[in-house]
Amino acid sequence: MKQWRLVLRVLLLAMSIAVLMCLPCCFAAEPQALMTWGTFETDAAVGKWKTFDTQFERAAEFATGGKHSARLRFRRYGGAKGEAQWPRVTAFADDGIYPIDWTNWAAVMLDVGTDSDQPVSFSIEIRDTRGKNGWWAPYSASPGGTQSLLIPLAEVAKKIDVSHIAEFLIFKSRPEADVNLYVDSVRLVSPALFRMQETVSAAESALQSLWTRNGANADMKDIVAALRKAVSASAIMSLAEVNTCQDRARQVRNQIEARRIKPLFAFDFGPADSPVRKDFVPVSASSAYTAESGFGWRTLEGLREVTQPALREPTSSESYYGREIEPWLYLNALTQDLVGASTSAEFAIRVPPGDYVVWLLAGNPERSGGKMFVNNFSATAGVSVQRIGLPQPDIFESLFIPAKADADGLTIRFVPETGFVINALAVFAKDDLRRARKEFAGPIEHEVFVAPPELWPKWHRSPNPIENQDAPPASAESARGYVLFTRPFVRNVYPGSRPQADERFERLRAFATPGEYEPFTFAVKPLRDLDGAIVTAEGLRGPQGSRIPAAAIDVRQVRCWPVRGNYNSKDVHRIVPEILDPARPMDLDANVCQRYWLTVHVPDEAAPGMYRGQATIRFENAPTAHIALELEVLPFRLLRDPTKSFGNYYRSPLDKIRANMSGEVVAAIRRRAEAEAIDMREHGMNTLQMSGIGAKKIDGKWEATIDLDERIKFLERFGLWGDAPGVMMGAFFSGSIHRDTTGEARIKHLVGATMPPQEYFDAMTDVIAQVEKVRLARGWPDFYYYPIDEACADAVPILVKTLAAIKKVPTAKTYATQVFQLDHNRALDDVLDVWCSGYFCPDLDAVEAMRKKGRIFWCYPNFVACSRGVPNSARMTYGFALWRMGYSCLIPWHYQAPVGNPFSDFDAHYGDWCMAYPGADGPIPTQRWEAVREGIDDGRYLYTLEARIAAADKAGAAKKAVAAGKALLEEIRAAVPIQAEY
Repeated sequence: MKQWRLVLRVLLLAMSIAVLMCLPCCFAAEPQALMTWGTFETDAAVGKWKTFDTQFERAAEFATGGKHSARLRFRRYGGAKGEAQWPRVTAFADDGIYPIDWTNWAAVMLDVGTDSDQPVSFSIEIRDTRGKNGWWAPYSASPGGTQSLLIPLAEVAKKIDVSHIAEFLIFKSRPEADVNLYVDSVRLVSPALFRMQETVSAAESALQSLWTRNGANADMKDIVAALRKAVSASAIMSLAEVNTCQDRARQVRNQIEARRIKPLFAFDFGPADSPVRKDFVPVSASSAYTAESGFGWRTLEGLREVTQPALREPTSSESYYGREIEPWLYLNALTQDLVGASTSAEFAIRVPPGDYVVWLLAGNPERSGGKMFVNNFSATAGVSVQRIGLPQPDIFESLFIPAKADADGLTIRFVPETGFVINALAVFAKDDLRRARKEFAGPIEHEVFVAPPELWPKWHRSPNPIENQDAPPASAESARGYVLFTRPFVRNVYPGSRPQADERFERLRAFATPGEYEPFTFAVKPLRDLDGAIVTAEGLRGPQGSRIPAAAIDVRQVRCWPVRGNYNSKDVHRIVPEILDPARPMDLDANVCQRYWLTVHVPDEAAPGMYRGQATIRFENAPTAHIALELEVLPFRLLRDPTKSFGNYYRSPLDKIRANMSGEVVAAIRRRAEAEAIDMREHGMNTLQMSGIGAKKIDGKWEATIDLDERIKFLERFGLWGDAPGVMMGAFFSGSIHRDTTGEARIKHLVGATMPPQEYFDAMTDVIAQVEKVRLARGWPDFYYYPIDEACADAVPILVKTLAAIKKVPTAKTYATQVFQLDHNRALDDVLDVWCSGYFCPDLDAVEAMRKKGRIFWCYPNFVACSRGVPNSARMTYGFALWRMGYSCLIPWHYQAPVGNPFSDFDAHYGDWCMAYPGADGPIPTQRWEAVREGIDDGRYLYTLEARIAAADKAGAAKKAVAAGKALLEEIRAAVPIQAEY
């Protein structure tokens, strides 16, 4: 075994030696870079780990440290009483499996794999006290191979004492299916090896930002590849070898950075005393153009400055369980400050006449923005006009605009609709655009839209599912330089997807009914670098001269981007296809797939029959392809089940209007609210979570405040009010009354709260009575009063008494977000009218028994809303699952609840919750949001079939068709499993 290790060591290091130029060849007995304590070569080694509601056994698959791994079997949690919700396996320090003191180590690593065809989520917890909750984080194992997970102990040490490790747990919360997780080679990583891995990763990231087409930087590619091989060999490297490799990686990174293109000019805008980014020139609101400086504002009138601190350290949040939470935004020297105005302004630069490109970075980090809350403006540099839309603070835009300088130099003109802001600006020669986009703007955009460079290394990537080997390209595909393929939209296309033979296509086909929205999707895999890819679509021609116009086809491109592994992940990310951006020219890298999404809105008056047309994909350096589209319009309309409601938790932009805002800003906010309302209705929504009721204590008495008239009129315009039998009404003024009567700060989910005095409950009754009086007088639908969100088990008695106080008002109905099947919630049975649970209850008999007592069952399917890249889950949940489980409404958190910058998932204390994202001219949809609409349509097809069967059955007509229809419904019902989550 020792001889084998030595041979492997020599081979691996020899492969790197030519390029690394002198990794040492002596292998003296020195301390090793890591210590492996979790191997599973014997049953005895596996048996040291203790299992709870699961199995842990030796296996031959996915072994990395020898011939065997350990297989952890998770059994599906169906939601029934007595089933294990958190099956786990634990290594206890008391059993001598690992050293108790981890203070001299930098990280813990382990290898995982799965034989499932889907990623398997799980969690790891490390405890310093046996039986007491410690540090934990969610992870994911993807199909197709092993992945190494690295857990920095600096993060763990923020939560627990790493000098006294008591337990190491691997567990899964409510397994959604029977799945296996394979584990091997659990090890502790030395600080030196940890630093080496980080430095090599930094060199790889730097290389990725270089323009590498046409053989450029091939030498750096070889060096970095050798460094990565050295990392793979680090398990048998000494500390001296590790340090040498790190030094070489640092040198290589510096060499790569030196090759990056430099701008002709670069300016950082903000107050004179605010930080300035390295190699940028500061520009303030008082920086007037002079011949001596050669740059500045043509006029200073109306300019203002903003600056915000670039925070990094977490702070304690009393309302968020007292936890340490990260800064709302990760700002830097560019984004933390700006110059802006509500009037036009010109910025001039002295350059020789000629053609240039100008890079702009624009965004407002001032959350109390006032007049600058919305910044819509245009920018031009003597060529075309570029519109920039920033619908709210925290959003940033990075873009290039063509520029032309004359004898007076280069002038960039900003013309506001509401206001303009500028954080940074740089100038490049026109021919350097592609390099500038990759090498200059790319790293800055990663810092702005992903995470600061000093924090990004902690976010370790969970790999995407591994697909079968792709079918070789045909000669025609090779000649044109790309492969076109399609797959059902509920199956993702990742950057590394591999098109199969049966995914090639001659035409795209679909069917729909009048008024329905229907997607066509296809993807391109470039076989070489392709420039300026853009997709367009023409109208569809139907029978007897009927048409579906091109304006009814929304053409978008799918953005794959990094997001947290789960909304509350702290150090794991994944790359997922998610946002559907408007189609625009883009460069495609070789072997990186790009998906396109075309949504056809069939006109209400469309005649039945086949409609045909085409989409076109063009490139600057490859042949154009025409894609045939065929859409069959069916000869009937879909019916809507009046017992089903769909909505979202929702924060209306109208709530942001303030007295100090300009008329232009208020008008822009109203346009945004209208666009969002139209978008929700077009996606099948017919209700919303509403705010607008509150309470104030005046002269010792609590009085209701009702601010609903304008909201309701607005929603009525767009069909989002009154179509559902009842409306969930947030009654969170209960928190103010609770604080007033107890003196306690209101902790999330009432963790640690004490039972309030009777005064609290009497006030709740009085305020609800006042609201009900107004509701009845206005003829509004039922309000389902929602005073406390997801009360923890210990707080259920408070929730029970609060709901009972509300129900003292005879017409009032109550609502709570509690899991129906949990035993501690049985106390709510007699005081709760609407059960809204985060997942379905598989005990349909129990649900039906409560329904007969007048209870209503809703679900807030956050397993859809908080999980990016799951169009299959969204469609199934909103269609067949809702129909099978019999619930009345789906209303997830949230239509649009960004935390920090909505286009960075790694700032603030958890990820963004957006079915659709805020855009310049309306919401930007996601794959999930489009799949929600398709799921609702699936349900409407089912309901239409049921209604037609019932009508024909009642009339005694079409008996054979009725029988076939009933058989089909039963076949579908049997095919849809009963389960808590889909």
